[in-house]
Amino acid sequence: MKPKFEDRISSYLAGEMSVEEKLAFEKEVDKSSVLKRELESYQKIWLLTNQLDYSQDETDTSWQYFQRKIEAPFNLLGLDWLKIAASITLLAAVSFGMWFFGSTDINLTTEKIISTHQLVDKSEVILDHNSELAYNKDFGKVERYVSLKGQALFDIAHSEKRFIIDCALGDIVVHGTSFNLFSNDNLLVLELIDGSVSFSQGTNEMFVEPGERLVVSANTSRVEECNSPTTWQEDINCTNAPLVYIMEQLTLVYNIQYDLPAAVLNEKYTVTLPKNSIGNCLNILNRISGQSFAFINDKIVLQ
Repeated sequence: MKPKFEDRISSYLAGEMSVEEKLAFEKEVDKSSVLKRELESYQKIWLLTNQLDYSQDETDTSWQYFQRKIEAPFNLLGLDWLKIAASITLLAAVSFGMWFFGSTDINLTTEKIISTHQLVDKSEVILDHNSELAYNKDFGKVERYVSLKGQALFDIAHSEKRFIIDCALGDIVVHGTSFNLFSNDNLLVLELIDGSVSFSQGTNEMFVEPGERLVVSANTSRVEECNSPTTWQEDINCTNAPLVYIMEQLTLVYNIQYDLPAAVLNEKYTVTLPKNSIGNCLNILNRISGQSFAFINDKIVLQ
């Protein structure tokens, strides 16, 4: 099992990694914009805490102020929390305040957890494993605009202001509705539970009704029947879903890759998969599909 990412950041910044570990870590960070931003944030905190030194009284005061300024603290193991707080808050009066408290973007990210968030408009978002939701601090003043990479379950509060979700393959426009949405650079899947949404890609616009699934890839886009939306908060439950979508569910949970023929990825299955064993997942898929999936070198392939 890989150590927590925060622990590895701490080891990396402290120079405690071997040359091989450092190269592997940097390679992993280069592949993920989420991890890269996380590392940059911790690097700035690390730099500040190594540059500044305060008395205990100053540190305690800064800690109380810092707690009031943030919604969720960093979980940075191996670092002195009080010193981090003092560094951030006392330097906020000069340059660091422009970076931390003056940032225009809010990023919600997950790794091995599922997290629930309520936006300022009372919309609720449940963010799946290894996913990212970002929005501007001006969210809701003119329109409600967020971006998603990964998967989330949305319950959008009704408003006269449009709710727009920026995805790599296009925009989802909603008003007051609930739906499941998966989005990455190669695939977008929206399963509408209630309400009405549209998907825009350039000059093209497609509308989705309750009980329908929108599937968009680099080459195709279609709307199909979907009476039972995918659920993933406990087990992964997919009903008549394309295998490519099922594989992306496994990618989020297990942080793995797959390399399968397009014809196989277009096949549809109804399946329930556990979230604690990739081996059990492949055994189930093999049984219902008649295929021979295997997990080799951190990748799902056909044997």
